[in-house]
Amino acid sequence: MQFSDFELEFTASRRAHVSALQTAVAAYLAASADLPAQLDELLSNDPDMPLALCFQGYLLKLAAHPGLQPTITEIVQRAARSAAHANRREQQHIHALQAWDSGDVNTALACLEAITDEYPQDMIALRLAHYMHFYNGSGAAMAASTGKVLDQWPVEHPHYSFLLGMHAFGLEEQADYRGAAHYAQAALAINRHDLWSIHAMSHVYYMQHQHDQGLQWLADQADVMPGTNNFRHHLSWHQALHHLACEDYAAVLAVYDSALAASTGDDFYLDMCNNAAILWRLEAARVDVGDRWQPLAELASQHVADRELVFASLHYLLPLIRTASPAARAFMQGLNEWANDETHQAEVVRAVGLPVAERLLATQQHEFAAAESLHLLGGSKAQRELFALVAT
Repeated sequence: MQFSDFELEFTASRRAHVSALQTAVAAYLAASADLPAQLDELLSNDPDMPLALCFQGYLLKLAAHPGLQPTITEIVQRAARSAAHANRREQQHIHALQAWDSGDVNTALACLEAITDEYPQDMIALRLAHYMHFYNGSGAAMAASTGKVLDQWPVEHPHYSFLLGMHAFGLEEQADYRGAAHYAQAALAINRHDLWSIHAMSHVYYMQHQHDQGLQWLADQADVMPGTNNFRHHLSWHQALHHLACEDYAAVLAVYDSALAASTGDDFYLDMCNNAAILWRLEAARVDVGDRWQPLAELASQHVADRELVFASLHYLLPLIRTASPAARAFMQGLNEWANDETHQAEVVRAVGLPVAERLLATQQHEFAAAESLHLLGGSKAQRELFALVAT
């Protein structure tokens, strides 16, 4: 991230830590497993740096894990205290983090978009807005958010490829597959280690039913995966999804057992989404998955009271259903209580979370069925296909 315009707003003592923040942002964009350690070191050296605090708070919110809330609360409080010596851009980030932490996603998004209007090269704001638009289920908003700043970034910017990859994914989610492929390939021509651009191309292949090309594409990128975080497991999910579309169920199970199953031990919601979705789809194809549901159900039983992300919670419900776990009843009780909240995600529960959960619980057989409101759950079009696998 280039802070050339931003450094001028810092005190001389704080400018010494800007390079460390740059390094941490670069690690985030590269899906580096080293990011937590880098950010911890930065904040140990400058514990009151407002943007570093906001960045850490954003990352913990991205994890969507209730066990992190005490830490998030502490960070939000520290960020609020730092506002007295923060500059304008930092104060806007503090406001965005506070809004997100309170469950007001729309205000957080408005803050982030306002930041990018004024500071179009603020990659932290761009990336977080990209994520929030994603979980609002709007590819058009994702593409508009990045599209409005494309011509304000120099091609030599060290993070230019990541901007192109984000734009590619937004285009893919609004079914502009040609445009998505163009931007993803342009990004990878600059930086072939950009996992988000690799991911965007995987979606392009999947949505166009080009499964052999998609499998070859992922095989060709295998050498960039070492040293990356859990997002690499999501790319393995894409590999399994292509095999599933080709009805090569033995290959799907091989990917699951070799690359996906162990990831659940990290207790990260995306790993559960990957794994539960693959097993559910396999059973929809009448494939015996053996006892593979059981480890997922054991973990899911610890998340029945989560109120983080409806999209994730519905995936936690799947193994509880498939193992006939009594925790499914507690899950539904918690979901009904969540619906009474006044947060953005509670609105999603009321609009689509409860109807989908009730339909899943009633499922005895699996068929594809259309559901116009599913986009409200967020996630990608490929991910939301799962929730169409309900009984007619």
